[in-house]
Amino acid sequence: MGKHGEVLNYKVDANNIETVFALIESGEKEKMIAALDAIKDNPEATGQVEKRYLNIVRARLKDREAGLERLPEGMLNSTEIKMLFDERHVTQKIISFSYCDDHYSRLIIDTIGAVVANYFDINTYMKEVEAIEKEKMIKDFPSDRFRNIRYKLSDEIRVNPEGWYARLCEHLYWLCVDKLLFNKTEFEVANRSLVFNEFMFFIITSGVCEIDIHQSETPHFGKIFWMSWHVPNTIWSDVEPAIPESTLKFVRKAKFRTSDSGKWKVIVRPDMPK
Repeated sequence: MGKHGEVLNYKVDANNIETVFALIESGEKEKMIAALDAIKDNPEATGQVEKRYLNIVRARLKDREAGLERLPEGMLNSTEIKMLFDERHVTQKIISFSYCDDHYSRLIIDTIGAVVANYFDINTYMKEVEAIEKEKMIKDFPSDRFRNIRYKLSDEIRVNPEGWYARLCEHLYWLCVDKLLFNKTEFEVANRSLVFNEFMFFIITSGVCEIDIHQSETPHFGKIFWMSWHVPNTIWSDVEPAIPESTLKFVRKAKFRTSDSGKWKVIVRPDMPK
């Protein structure tokens, strides 16, 4: 009987960290519990598990203080693992929230955002960008951070390579998104994700040049929208445009329109002084 109160039928060597990772990524709570019981007296293994999975657990439970004991509650189950790799929603060139309900939207945001957060301090980054005086100084700044994240992702690809975490890291490593799509999307819950900024930074910096929102709950992009090497164009169809405010010290421009065939307009943030 494990400390979580369930019968465990797995003998796990805590020093074989790939086996521990495989159980945690199995999508089965009993195997996750077995992994946690195996590492409970092994600080090194516990630290490795925390580094890899704790941000995911905290994002999914909406609790920044959640500990490893809540991992079976917050980790992806087998159905969610399949959903995460559904090519109707996540490919190398397009991330589509089309027809996603709240749960599906949150799954994509929370998981990708939390993986990025493992290798990137978004709050430090935003403070650094807000200290920049001129737009030309931001051109290489986010790209350097993006390359560093990709470098760290490449290390993870080789660890438990058959597991969903390594597969997701490989996908993110090669990611070069052209479009972010919202079509009849439920997104209100995803807007409040603890790792929404990490998701947006990584996706925009990967190359997103256009965000298309059609008949969907309005995504709240926030100030991170302005903080990459470029500002994506947005299309707002049958939804009120919601261009976020900027906290930067310099002016940036963004193009938007209110239908696929509409005329492009330019918005400036922060507002130009009158």
